[in-house]
Formats: sequence, C-alpha cells, structure tokens
Amino acid sequence: MEEDLFPAVVTDFKETYILEQSRREVAPGEVCVRVESAAISPNDHLFTLGYYGDKYHHHLPIGVGFEGSGLIVETGEGVDKTLINKKIAFLQQPSMPDYSGTWRRYVYMKSEGIATYPDELDFDSIATISINPPTVCGFMDITLKNKCKAIIHDAASSSLGRMLVRICKSYDIKLINLVRRQEQVDILEEEGAEIILDTSLDTFEEKIRELIAEHKPTTFFDAIGGSFPSKVLSLMPNFSTMYVYGNLSGEAIQYDATNLIFKGHNISNFFVWNWINTLTPDEKTHWFGTIVEDINAGGELFGTKISKKFPLDEFQEAMSHAKEHGSEGKVLLKPQL
Repeated sequence: MEEDLFPAVVTDFKETYILEQSRREVAPGEVCVRVESAAISPNDHLFTLGYYGDKYHHHLPIGVGFEGSGLIVETGEGVDKTLINKKIAFLQQPSMPDYSGTWRRYVYMKSEGIATYPDELDFDSIATISINPPTVCGFMDITLKNKCKAIIHDAASSSLGRMLVRICKSYDIKLINLVRRQEQVDILEEEGAEIILDTSLDTFEEKIRELIAEHKPTTFFDAIGGSFPSKVLSLMPNFSTMYVYGNLSGEAIQYDATNLIFKGHNISNFFVWNWINTLTPDEKTHWFGTIVEDINAGGELFGTKISKKFPLDEFQEAMSHAKEHGSEGKVLLKPQL
C-alpha cells in the first residue's frame, strides 16, 4: 500500500473536520480509488449541517462529499484487473451501504456500474458529471413528457442552471431564468440565456406576470425553498407543478391551499436518483449516452467551468468560497495535493 493512513473530511453535523483513516485490503467485488478531484456543491454544505437526507440513520462521524473523480489503484477478488489505472467519475450518496464520501484521499467502492473515461479527459472535467448532468436531463425528461413549451428555473446562474440554459436551447424550450443580482444576469447573458429576471428589482412581479402570460409555463424547478418560489407558483397557469430539488434558503415551503384546490397547482419533489429509477432501460441508455457522448466530445452541453481548486486541508476555505462565489463556477478539492 502507498500509505497506511490517509486524510478524510468527516462531520458529526456540529463540526466538520479531517480525520485520519486506515488503508485496508480491498474486499471482493470492490475497487480502491485514489481520489484526484472532488466537487463541492450546495448540498454538501447542507449535509454538514444535518439538513440533507435522514441524519438520524447515520453512524457519526460520517464522510462528506457526493461526487468526484479518480484513478482505480487496486481491485478486489472477482474484479477485472484491467480496471487498474483507469480513470473514473463516481458518486457517493448517504443512502448507499458503502457510503464514505468523496472528500478524502481514497475511496473503497463496489465495482458494479463503474464507467471508465478516456485518458485524454482530465480528472477535473469528469469530477462534476455525476449529479448536475443527470439532474438537467431529468428536468428535460419531465419537461418533454409534460409537453411544456416553457419552464421556470430559480437559482439559475448556478453551474446546473447554465447547463439547463444550453439543453433548453437544444430542445427549443423557452426558459425563464430567475436570479438575485445583476452579476448573475451578466453570467447568464454570457451563456446565451434569452429570458433573465432579477428578483431583487421592484419591477420583478410585473415582469414575471407578463412573461407567464406570454409563454404560459406550467413547470417550475425550484432550488430555493421558503416563501419566494411559492409566490412564483401562485402566478402560474392552472395545473402547474413546482418541482422542489433544493432548499438553499433552509426554510419550509409555504403555500395557499386554495391554489392547490381550485387552480390545480401541484408541489412535487425532484431527486435525481428517484428519477433514474423511473426510467426504462432505453431511456437510461438515451440520457446517459447523451451525457457521456457530450463529455467525450468536449462538454458543449454538460461541461462545467471550474472556478478554483483547494488542497484537502483547506476544505473550510473551499466551502466558504463555493458558498460565496457559486455563480462563478465549481470549486474542487484536490486530495492528492
């Protein structure tokens, strides 16, 4: 083994810190991955606070980080040895039996379903493809199945939001982007977004009423939670649905029950892994094939701008930077530095 101990970021939902872990033998059916890049997302921050998933089912402390990329350095019994030295992107979800997080130097994981990537793709470019690209594909799948010609998205200047701008263009779907600051408007304009509203302006409600009347969007993807998205939904046509996929505000959703009853409004959730489980084999092949093909070709649709990189021992600074400058691109941890 290259080293007997290695660092890993863990949390007990009160404090988040680095804890040394022991290298171990790779179990049958497993691979050991040397983590080269690990992405930071808003959900990682929520997880360290105990606001993501069911915190009562975890043994504490628990590892942090949901997605990353690395190199397979060891394989267990029954696993193809030719996987050694292959590049992979991988996902860690707290619901997984072997969950350990990605903010660490090594990860042990099951070999089933591992997808390798060409040597010419760098680790940073594939570290962010396990969550946002499938989520955006899920949004588009729902949009197409609901036969929508226009949709609304808040927190729209995020890396995910920029992907959504691109894929909506490719499917000729009108996208109403909601952001909170002028610099976020500028970011989306550079991305080529056509409809952008700054929610901090006094004219916001008037403008969104006009756009809803013109484009008649009946689907709204919300990452904020709290009272704001409920206000937007209340202005939408009858039988509209708001899909909640995040809770950046940390606040409970509040909504007028009369709109649910008499306007036929719906509030639903979107969790990417639940969506994946609803797909037929052909649909999975289509959407994941689309992602892999695009990434291999340079990431025109699903490529992610990397704004800054930090060594693992500077994870606190990295989290703060990601929270304050999320619109600038993804922040990565580099565990091997």
